[in-house]
Amino acid sequence: LPIGWYRYRAMDFGTSNPTVCLWIAIDRDDNLWVYDEYYRTQQTVNFHADLIKTKTQSVPVVSTWGDPSAEQEILDYGAQQVFITPAVKVFSGNEQSWVRAGIDRVSELLKIRQLTGKPKIFIFANCVNTIREFESYSWLEKKQTQIFEENAKDMPLKANDHCMDALRYFVVSYFAGKLISDTYAI
Repeated sequence: LPIGWYRYRAMDFGTSNPTVCLWIAIDRDDNLWVYDEYYRTQQTVNFHADLIKTKTQSVPVVSTWGDPSAEQEILDYGAQQVFITPAVKVFSGNEQSWVRAGIDRVSELLKIRQLTGKPKIFIFANCVNTIREFESYSWLEKKQTQIFEENAKDMPLKANDHCMDALRYFVVSYFAGKLISDTYAI
């Protein structure tokens, strides 16, 4: 990666589900480059933390964001010198509105820009789990009672989405100022 790009990490925690760590670089045009990943099940925090520190090596990471509901995991990783900030929850109160807001923000970054002909998110080929999850991401169908509700929105199926969750934590946290200003714009 070019010198001068800021590097970050994003994490989703699991045991039987995978623990995921994504390494993300931001270029001068605010493009996101997911350039490495860690994806592993059935291990301890100590095991994960050691491998994450090894993969990060001496490259400075500006911040690592993780699942804000995983307070104990955040503390446990901190004890292993992997410091994680809870992801910013821009929409308080309704968990689903926060999840959906993050999904919508990631979707916006995936749209092809007219000026460049490219999206704002790029995934390196070695990030096979992230690519697989992008390709298999699916949605729950709206319930019959929601069909006529004006504001009813589809929600994602909660399966094989751990890289997607980590990416969402990063996007909502990194772009928190923009999301807040968009939310309160009249």
